Amino acid sequence: MSYIIKFTFKFFEIATYISQLTLDIELVSSELLVILPGFI
Repeated sequence: MSYIIKFTFKFFEIATYISQLTLDIELVSSELLVILPGFI
């Protein structure tokens, strides 16, 4: 039973990490969209 709990925790860990990563990518890309027109 414990390995199921461990797996679930690991899954949530990975899911949180991925969602954090996509959030960072969205933030960076939106900042780039603001910055880039200034350079062009």
